[in-house]
Amino acid sequence: MNGPIRILHVVEAFGGGVMQMLVPLAEDSAAMGNSVAVLYGRRPETPVPVRDCIDPSVEVLALPGERRSVPDLVRSVGHVRRVVEEWRPDIVHLHSSFSGVVGGLAIGRDLPTVFTPNCFASAVDSPVALRSLYRGGESFACRRATVVGAVSESEAQLARRRGARRVVHVPNGLRELDPGWPVSARNGVVGRPRVAAVGRTVAQKRPVASARILQGVAEVADVEWLGGGGGTAGTAGAEALRVAGIPVSGWMPRDELMGSLAGCVACLHWSAWDGLSLSVLEAIALGVVVVASDIAPNREILGRAGVCSTEAEAIELLRRLVLEPELVRALRAEQRERAAAFGAQNMVAAWHGVYAELATGARDAPRAS
Repeated sequence: MNGPIRILHVVEAFGGGVMQMLVPLAEDSAAMGNSVAVLYGRRPETPVPVRDCIDPSVEVLALPGERRSVPDLVRSVGHVRRVVEEWRPDIVHLHSSFSGVVGGLAIGRDLPTVFTPNCFASAVDSPVALRSLYRGGESFACRRATVVGAVSESEAQLARRRGARRVVHVPNGLRELDPGWPVSARNGVVGRPRVAAVGRTVAQKRPVASARILQGVAEVADVEWLGGGGGTAGTAGAEALRVAGIPVSGWMPRDELMGSLAGCVACLHWSAWDGLSLSVLEAIALGVVVVASDIAPNREILGRAGVCSTEAEAIELLRRLVLEPELVRALRAEQRERAAAFGAQNMVAAWHGVYAELATGARDAPRAS
């Protein structure tokens, strides 16, 4: 499609990894001459003020409520419907399962929608009744969206099983992995080596298992958890880490987090499930070797280099990385080579191909009289 597009992003969980992929996407879209707005929800990790976190060329609007409750969902449906009527987008991009359900209820089929789950909630261990509820909402969001935009092949496969009419695969990307961006790489360790896990202390990140792994490395390195948050869902995980003797930094601004992570030999990412982890990509961009759980999204980034099937394997590999600089250099180079495909430029170009196709189809479609 020729000419600018009006793109509305609806993101209930504006913070963490979703924010890191959405900010460059929205900013680069606006730099291309498109009109872009982000309708965001407030979560414990949402930066304050949001306006300072994204270029002024992108309009920012707030969703009502701060919890993913039924009343918040009802209010959000009405609010999204009003914003769509007033802002008149050509495309609405719905990020996360909650936003997918809200958008499916609020937006008619004449307006093209893209739904990006960024990790299906039902894929994470939780009570059976809750997983069933999640699956129902996800199936509705997948069937209702014009396109499901999956960030990994594994997420694309799950979207098809949830009944999506059409699925495209657009991997997450980081500006730090774009060609020409300065490559970070540690040339040696100053002081005692450090190993860290990164992220919210929620069940998806398996903080209890991560604590056991980090304890197994503590003899040869300083170990810690960089991050926190997740509201009440992250409280139990944070406490389990502290009881195990693993320091927890609490939620950190990205620049501070990246600065601290850059001083580590290795990063542990022992997630139960992911869409496509920005934390893994951030560590690789910093030259920090990633040791990850053996799940499909992690394999898509890492291949077999750094993926472990058991806690014992992860402990052994982390200890070797601390003690064997040659192994660090080899794995760092292999992971960086694979991650070159996950730059923000590739991500933005792919999304705009999807947006242009959908907007053209919508504008060319006959209108109901």
